[in-house]
This record gives sequence, C-alpha cells and structure tokens, in this order.
Amino acid sequence: MPSLDGLKAWFDYELLIVALALTVIVSVWVRTQIADCLASLPLTSPRFALTVTAIGLGTILLLIVLAGRYN
Repeated sequence: MPSLDGLKAWFDYELLIVALALTVIVSVWVRTQIADCLASLPLTSPRFALTVTAIGLGTILLLIVLAGRYN
C-alpha cells in the first residue's frame, strides 16, 4: 500500500509538470500573438516602435521583479 507521503510527493510533481506544460502553452500562444501583431505593422510606423519598446521594458521589469523576489 502506498504511503501518504509518497502520494503527496507524487501529487506535488504532477502539479509541477502540469504547471510547466501550461506555461509552455501560454508562452507559445503569447509569442504567436506578439509575432502576428508585429507582422501586421510596417517597420517605420511609430506604433511598431512603441510596441517593441513596451515589450522590452515589460521584459526588463519582469526580470527585476523576479530577481527581487528570489533574493
């Protein structure tokens, strides 16, 4: 008969695997949406520049928040 601790450990790993799978799916979807948005804009438009700048600043802010959270 499996122990309760073993079942909890298995459940924890199962949750991690599901979370990883969902993260991969969402990140691929977001990347596709961003690529479609950027593909529809001409390279010389101000909206294209603002979109690229917003993505870059958002990425930097996300990395700062994550670095502060894990330190």
